[in-house]
Amino acid sequence: FETEIKKISEAYECLV
Repeated sequence: FETEIKKISEAYECLV
């Protein structure tokens, strides 16, 4: 769960 959140967070930062 935490790993997924970190991955999504990184992807979101790249998108933004």
